[in-house]
Amino acid sequence: MILKPRIDLPVAMILAGAFFTTVGFASAYVMGPLAGIIPAALGLVGLFSLAGAVAALRHRSRLAITIDSSGITVPTGSAFRPGQSVHIPRDAIATIGKDESLRGRLIAIALRGGGKVPIQARHYCELKDFIAHCKAHGLPTA
Repeated sequence: MILKPRIDLPVAMILAGAFFTTVGFASAYVMGPLAGIIPAALGLVGLFSLAGAVAALRHRSRLAITIDSSGITVPTGSAFRPGQSVHIPRDAIATIGKDESLRGRLIAIALRGGGKVPIQARHYCELKDFIAHCKAHGLPTA
């Protein structure tokens, strides 16, 4: 099972970025050079939002989580610099469960060696769906 990141957040960022860029730079043009510095900053925020969203859509397939009977493959890095994926083998996984704390709602993979690997799975699917995919492939779940 390959879980790609949801597409709704980058699309919303593109729409918001286009709006802020248009409003910011148009207001800066109308206000003039000195008074238009603040709206121009809003336009720059819109451009950065557009760049982040386009990078997230461009590297969407490289940021996918793979769940299969041999284990879970988790991406590393960010939308601008995707890194090598890390494979957590089935033998190293003690249990997979939800972790809802002050850090947020995420999936925690407890390793047999005593460590924990947190995954922000809510950017891919619902947490219960992630657990159901793990159960379907025979991985140990809580």
